[in-house]
Amino acid sequence: MTDNNTVNVSKMTDEQVRDLVIVDYGHGGIYTGTYQTSGKQYHHLSAGLWVGEGIVNRCVAARLIRWLLRAGVDVFDCVAGKEWHRAPSWLELAQQDVPLAHRVARANVMYRQRPNSPLISVHANALSRTSTGDGQPHRGISLWTSPGETRSDGLARDLWWALVTYDGHGMQCNAGRDGQKDHEASFAILTRTVGPAVLIEGGFFDNLDDARIMISNQGQRSLAYSYHEGIMRWLRRQRAATGGGNGV
Repeated sequence: MTDNNTVNVSKMTDEQVRDLVIVDYGHGGIYTGTYQTSGKQYHHLSAGLWVGEGIVNRCVAARLIRWLLRAGVDVFDCVAGKEWHRAPSWLELAQQDVPLAHRVARANVMYRQRPNSPLISVHANALSRTSTGDGQPHRGISLWTSPGETRSDGLARDLWWALVTYDGHGMQCNAGRDGQKDHEASFAILTRTVGPAVLIEGGFFDNLDDARIMISNQGQRSLAYSYHEGIMRWLRRQRAATGGGNGV
């Protein structure tokens, strides 16, 4: 991985361009043996359980990439700045806490080449003001889009459908304050990118019940599969609306 905004874009010679999904995963993982984003972790003292959000995000993102590749979808990793042509492990993903501006710039390069490509930003949530304690009671998954009605809202609705339909993860979905499926915020990954984008907060890592799901293989597989199914539903809708192809 480099620290500039260079991206490795595969040459596209097929007459029909395949679908592409841009995958983002928040915060840092394990780099040179050290967890990278000190504020994005929680130690549940009563259970003796530690959760690093950046690690969970990478575990889920790696499984999501695997599902998408199996479905024949191209995947661009805007954290590492590369396309994946095989399924990576979470440790093979970029582990440094890459600046948000770089991730946005890399995503926008791909958007301009393949404008119907959705971006999924994999995160987890927290409310505690400290990184240790007995946690807090709020649970569940929330979907975030930029303010106003955009194409991202349709993507969020399809993700909601999939999370409710394929609910092996065991977490509830939390609707926005206006009763819509999505919450709205001016997060840079949503407002500074030029295509459809949804940030997913896949549970609260400072809630013990959610945390146990998030660190489990079953929970990570189920979350990634739900994300994949929601994305594929949205892509099918886009192909039906445009007559096929990726908009180039």
